[in-house]
Amino acid sequence: MADRAPRALARAVALLAVLVLATACSGIPTDTRVRSSGEERGAGQEQPFVHQQAPGPEPGLTPLDVVARFLAASSGFDEDFATARRFLTQNARQRWQPTAGILVYEGRATFPAQPTSSTQTMTTSVVGRIDADGRYRPIPRTEIQVTFQLVDAAAPTPGSSDDGAADDGAADDGAGDDSADGQDAQWQLDAVDASGTAGGYTSLGQGLLLSRAAVERAMLALPVWFADPSGRALVPDQVYLPKGDDEVPAALTRRLLAGPGPGLQGAVETAIPSGTRLVDARVVSGEAFVELAGPVTRLPAERRQLALAQLGRSLAAVPGVDGPVQVTLGTETFDATGADNAFDPLQETLVPGPNVLVIDRNGKLQTFNPGDAQLGVMPGALGAFARPLRHPARSLPATPQRIAALSDGERGLQVQEPDGTLHRVHLARTGPLAPPAFDAHGNVWTVDRATGDVLVTASGEDAAAPVQVPTALLEGYRPWQVEPAHDGARVVLVLRSTRQPADDRVVVAAVLPPAGGTGYRLGGAVLPLQGSWQQVHDLDWRSPTSLAMLVVDGDNSRALFLTPGTVGVATGPTVTSGVDEITAPPTRTGGTLLVASSSGRPAVFALDESDGLSNALQRGLRDPAYAG
Repeated sequence: MADRAPRALARAVALLAVLVLATACSGIPTDTRVRSSGEERGAGQEQPFVHQQAPGPEPGLTPLDVVARFLAASSGFDEDFATARRFLTQNARQRWQPTAGILVYEGRATFPAQPTSSTQTMTTSVVGRIDADGRYRPIPRTEIQVTFQLVDAAAPTPGSSDDGAADDGAADDGAGDDSADGQDAQWQLDAVDASGTAGGYTSLGQGLLLSRAAVERAMLALPVWFADPSGRALVPDQVYLPKGDDEVPAALTRRLLAGPGPGLQGAVETAIPSGTRLVDARVVSGEAFVELAGPVTRLPAERRQLALAQLGRSLAAVPGVDGPVQVTLGTETFDATGADNAFDPLQETLVPGPNVLVIDRNGKLQTFNPGDAQLGVMPGALGAFARPLRHPARSLPATPQRIAALSDGERGLQVQEPDGTLHRVHLARTGPLAPPAFDAHGNVWTVDRATGDVLVTASGEDAAAPVQVPTALLEGYRPWQVEPAHDGARVVLVLRSTRQPADDRVVVAAVLPPAGGTGYRLGGAVLPLQGSWQQVHDLDWRSPTSLAMLVVDGDNSRALFLTPGTVGVATGPTVTSGVDEITAPPTRTGGTLLVASSSGRPAVFALDESDGLSNALQRGLRDPAYAG
């Protein structure tokens, strides 16, 4: 007995390290045994998924040991949480609903109580929640205390029916055979409760508690695809599903049939009618097979093609799919492979050439070829504009060609129409306008930085109109920059604090189309982005699902790459101080990112996501802009 306390404390220290580190990587202590594996070959899945079995109950575990192992086993989706359930009392197993949602925590988790205490309290920071439908919602970082109540199943109280005997093999673990050494306790969890209601987590019956890294290790973030109201562009909606699960194709299809999540409500539609039923969904030899029944079998040809595009693009990202997507609707089978191409405003790759707009040292608008760093003459009224211009923008290739730029000390928004006519669609009274950007419909967006008004000039219009922004977003903040997604159904909005010290929030909001005579509105369940920054220099959509940003992080300027709707932390290289502009090519498969320094000695650089900046492609240039 003399050395039992030091041994327990040492074991507790080791398990606490596991809790934040190994638990974060599926929570596995050093005696983990690999039980099975399955290869995943979906998009972005470079490594095979390997199931790692967390250790179960065994003799001599302290209450703290049990809590640590329970948390480590809580990411066992592919075994239906069998190991985690073995740490629970019979009553707790009946209450537990691990699929009710996930509370995501990050950072150090501390346990101030003695390892042998039957009440263990964990203090940690919650950063988000994955709802039962698989959609991740970030929440402001909140410190919570989670209390774990344990009972000794080897010493039941008189009249207790919850003695833990013969529950999922718990009685076979050998606990209680070492009573002479004081190690006969068999601790089991009976209740888990969190102080407050962060993320909606309150008790053991309401889901899982996982670290951010454990979610990334054990789950897949996959987009399901809907359509913008015009039916011209597909729009992603990220959902989380367990890795290593044969039911991923069926689960993803069910998410699609259920319709868009709260972040896209009112901004997208689906061609798959309500009442459609899933008959089967599976992956065989790299091909995806889906069978649906109900109203979807009676769609007219045009709507059917959109439905096939939604199904084809959604299922093509399932791990293991590297061939066709076959969709059976009733008695007919269709090949949905490539059906999404007709509903995409983006090119697969960018055609080499002078596809970037820049402003030279004299304020003139020119074209720029990133491949050979050569300049070209910009035709039209803006190319011949007499006064200095800043921040050009060009509509996507799939829409009639409109060109925009700022004039009058960045207070005026000039738009050159497809027929060559030029309109000054807005003149700010005092402050500058944010760099303009185009959406999939040829609408040009900007922000009046003095008033905080978000403005849009619709295709064919010669005046900018204000966009309604939810008042809840504006408490203590003012819109600073807006960047519409290429699909036209979403925007990313930079909000600058009106208080000191100033800081920037970044959110993604749905674009609600005009209705009842009103203009555009931002709505849906606004999705905040998480990352380390004080201010945002510039940002652009890197792909339909990801963003590239230039930010100020402490004393450094940094490029960040992140995917809205996922738990992943924004990462990227440090860049030279003064580099404050970024533009991404409008493609589905990436391409050369360009950044620039707009003040001091202007220059344009290529940016590699891993290696950072290239040597200057061309000096004396600023404001590079691909289409979009």
